[in-house]
Amino acid sequence: MSAPQRTGLLDRGWEETQIKVFTRWCQKYLSQQKIEFNDIRTDFRDGVKLLQLLQIIGKDPLPGKWHQVVKNRYHQLENVQLAIKYITEVKEIKLVGIHPEEIVDGNLKITLGLAWSCINKFQIEDISVEEKTARDALLIWCQKNTRDYDISITNFTTSWSSGLAFCALINHFRPNELDYDALNKDDHMANVTAAFDACRRIGLTVFLDPEDLVGCVPDDKSVVTQVSEFFHFFASESKITAMADKIKSTLKNQKQIDEMSNLYEQQAQAALDAMAKEKESIESDEYERTVPGVRAKLGDVIKYAHTARPQIIELRGTALRTWASIVTKCKPISRKVPVPPEGKEPETLNAKFEELENVQAKRRAELQEILKQIEKEKVDSFDQMCQEILNKVDEINQRSNSLEGTIEEQHDVINGLIAEAEEKQSHLPELQPPYNELIQLNLNNRSKFTPYAIQKEVDQLIVHLKHLLDQNKAAALQADNERRIREYNDKAQKYIDVAQDIEKELDSIEGSLPERRAAFIKQQSEIAEKREKVNEIDPDFEDLEKDGLHLGISNTPEYIKTQYGNSLKRAITETNKIFDEMVNEYDALAGKITERVRDLTNQAEAVKQPEKVLETQKAEYEELQGKAAEVEAELPTLDHPYSEIVEFKLAARIKTTPSEAASQVAQLKNLLDKLLEDNAAAIVKRENERRIKEYNELAQTYVDKSRDFAATVDAIDGTLVERRTAYLQKQKELNEKRDDLDNLTPHYQALEKDGLHMNINNTPISISSFYAQVLEKITNALNLIYDEMVKNFDEMATALNERIKKVEAEHKAIDGTLQEKKEKLAAELTEAQGIHDDVPQLNEPFAELTEFKLNYRPKFTPIDIQGYIDQLIANINHVNQINDSEIQAESNKARIDNYIGKAQAVVDEAKELEASINEIDGTNEEKLEKLYAKDKEVNEKQKKIDEITPIYQDLEKDDLHLNIENTPSSILAFFDNMHAHIHNLIQEVDKAIATAKGLEISEEQLQEFRDTFSFFDKDNTKSLEPYELKACLTALGENVEDEECNEIIKKYTGGNTSMDFDNYVKFMLDRFTKQETAETTKDAFKAVTKNAPVMTEELMNQHFTPEDVEYMKANMPQTEDGYDYSQWADSVFVE
Repeated sequence: MSAPQRTGLLDRGWEETQIKVFTRWCQKYLSQQKIEFNDIRTDFRDGVKLLQLLQIIGKDPLPGKWHQVVKNRYHQLENVQLAIKYITEVKEIKLVGIHPEEIVDGNLKITLGLAWSCINKFQIEDISVEEKTARDALLIWCQKNTRDYDISITNFTTSWSSGLAFCALINHFRPNELDYDALNKDDHMANVTAAFDACRRIGLTVFLDPEDLVGCVPDDKSVVTQVSEFFHFFASESKITAMADKIKSTLKNQKQIDEMSNLYEQQAQAALDAMAKEKESIESDEYERTVPGVRAKLGDVIKYAHTARPQIIELRGTALRTWASIVTKCKPISRKVPVPPEGKEPETLNAKFEELENVQAKRRAELQEILKQIEKEKVDSFDQMCQEILNKVDEINQRSNSLEGTIEEQHDVINGLIAEAEEKQSHLPELQPPYNELIQLNLNNRSKFTPYAIQKEVDQLIVHLKHLLDQNKAAALQADNERRIREYNDKAQKYIDVAQDIEKELDSIEGSLPERRAAFIKQQSEIAEKREKVNEIDPDFEDLEKDGLHLGISNTPEYIKTQYGNSLKRAITETNKIFDEMVNEYDALAGKITERVRDLTNQAEAVKQPEKVLETQKAEYEELQGKAAEVEAELPTLDHPYSEIVEFKLAARIKTTPSEAASQVAQLKNLLDKLLEDNAAAIVKRENERRIKEYNELAQTYVDKSRDFAATVDAIDGTLVERRTAYLQKQKELNEKRDDLDNLTPHYQALEKDGLHMNINNTPISISSFYAQVLEKITNALNLIYDEMVKNFDEMATALNERIKKVEAEHKAIDGTLQEKKEKLAAELTEAQGIHDDVPQLNEPFAELTEFKLNYRPKFTPIDIQGYIDQLIANINHVNQINDSEIQAESNKARIDNYIGKAQAVVDEAKELEASINEIDGTNEEKLEKLYAKDKEVNEKQKKIDEITPIYQDLEKDDLHLNIENTPSSILAFFDNMHAHIHNLIQEVDKAIATAKGLEISEEQLQEFRDTFSFFDKDNTKSLEPYELKACLTALGENVEDEECNEIIKKYTGGNTSMDFDNYVKFMLDRFTKQETAETTKDAFKAVTKNAPVMTEELMNQHFTPEDVEYMKANMPQTEDGYDYSQWADSVFVE
């Protein structure tokens, strides 16, 4: 239960507290002489115990004798009077309104006032010079020794109600006696109880009870008394504490150095690890030896510049800044600069970084070369595949242009070449996957070829070979036609030869009349038979005629038959001549007889008058038959020749028949027979003449038609198309006319059958031969026209091909700069496109050639020319694409080089600046000035990043930034690192300057100095008097005399009697900080160890935090008795 609250102006609880506190205070001192003291309200009334107390605490003799045994009031008053005299005169304590009677009479207020005056003089005032200052010093002392705790001490009342202030002081001086962190900050009663229990354990007198503090506003005099007891109890330890604090400061600095050293080691290791890791990554060969694999690896290596490199620069810079801080921190406080572990020296960091930079540059170059080689191999592999196909195409093409052997052999070779070409064509799809890969890798513009171009070449070759095959087939067909014509001509020639032999045989016939007659008659029979055999070649001729191959044949069956007919006609003529001889011989033989029968003949002739109708003559002849008997006896001589004449049907030609000469008597009958025969022959002759006349008239119409037709053919003129059309029309008409001629043939054959054709000139064969001549003329004219058509087409196609070859030659010889090539390629493409637009001009004339089955004869086809120009345009476009890519690449390279040049200039300047930072020398003030100037220079140089940033952004927009190492961000990081380095150096130099001026101090410590200075500068003069300095030092745990304070002020002010703040700071630093050396550190340890050569673990735990204890144990050499602090001090301070 906490004590009830005591508040209000009428509350007198403070008196009870003071009675208790002051009584216990007196008991403490009197008990030293074993003097019993029970209650201050009664025990001071006779003055005995008061004087005994003054003797103990005053240390000076009393100014007179006193009554140890009091017998009366007078004795009491004298004793008290002597005590007041000692207090006021000897100890010079002002007592206001205190008289002996009031003490003797037990005036509580006066008694308590007297007790307080004694406490203040002997318990409190020796903390400083006067009470007010002493109270302030005591408050400062409390604040100083509890500044590391979560409490605020601002007075001697409420600041102590929670008990935490007492707990903090005990924990500060005796950390093992009280666990401050284990306290329940809200349980004030428990906290006060814990504090006072700890006081009792360590022998510190407790004047207060918990209820005097908790739940009320404590009495300040009582609290001051108790707190001053704390001060005096620990005063013997103040020096030790101060020294311990110095040691703590030393340890703190050394720990900071060690921590910084460890931090540097960690940072250096981190930087080295990062560099080693990046170096290993850069040098690693764990990547696919493919274009994507190498590109990815190269990208990773390049990425180092704007990913890992800034981080490594930062890591290295951080480590170097830490090292610079270590060096800067060590020098002002005379500490040895730690030796970096081997391999972690700042120089090593720089060397490793330079090594990494070189490795990255070298690796990048290697990978670029590898990538270039792999890309080249990839392109070359595709080009080689294409080239092998093109080589095969060229080989096939050359073989096709040097064909040898027969047409059949050439046919087989061409078919073989087509098979080879088609086999290559079947493999063309194999080009697409590697070409697609080139496209994916953006390498297709480096290839000399495209699958389309190769496809065109192979297609063109196949078209060319098929054209050759068509020509070969045409040649084979022509050869076959020539063979057929030749075979026909050979057959026909045999008949011609026979006809010629017949003529020769006819020429060679001689001998007697019977012999010649027999020979010619035999020839007639043989000629007829042989002419009949000419029909055997009619099917062959008809086959040739059907295929239009008869036009150039002169020895047609009709012509041959005509030749045979002519020979037959000659044989007949010669036979007729022989018959004439036979008749003449017979007539001569029969002349004698005929003479005798002349009269009868005359009569018969008379009967033969033309005006007489043959039928009338016949009756008269029959009448004269009887008169022929007279010459009948002479007729036997005529029998044989007459029989021959009859045999050869010449009876009609003789003058006198045997029967006429046989008998004059009987001749009348015979004459009649003869006349009757003549009459019958006349009737037959009349009929034959009619038939011949009708045939000749009919044949003449065919002759006239043929001549008129020939005239129209001769009259043909005009353009090629007009002439060709006209000749083709005439050819068609001629066939119709020859077909119409077949209508004449039956008439001729009827006459021929009766032997009436011999005197006919216009035979069907002769008319047909005339038509054949006209047809030959038409055919020849058409052949000339066809030749002209082929020639005209070849001229057009050749002209286009020559234009293509001209552009191809210009294309192959193209040179100059990329821009010049671009212009030339554009001109070539325009010219090639013009040729391409002209190719359709070939279609119509080639269609005409195809229409007339002449398409195998030209040197080129429209498909050939179209293929040539398409291939040329494809090649030009491909080269143009490559050229454009090279122009773009050149432009991109120029843009990249422009940026890299400018960026490298900025980087070079930055590196020069970085190097110059480390070369700054001179005094600290000069260094500071130079560092500020250098920082300004860095700011100016950094502005150049703004100049290159838009350039980089343009590159980034076009994805051209990937191979750039010095990006604006990485350069900015470099500058930021320099700024940080400069600012760190400025800070360190500032500290060094402060140290040189005696002003090196943390902001926290400086604030503490300001607080103490202001606290004791009560008159606000901005300076401390000697007594104020003494109070201040006392509050800080220093025991100093008045004279020492006077000397301190004179020393630091040049003889003045007061000290301003700057001099105060210099003095405080000299006294508490700047004097830190190996010897001062050893002195501090000696003070703590009471001159022992070692520090025991017990002392460590008593005066230092667990962290400091662990640090000392870990770093100080250990001996049998403890830890050697001297050896440690020598190891950390510069000699």
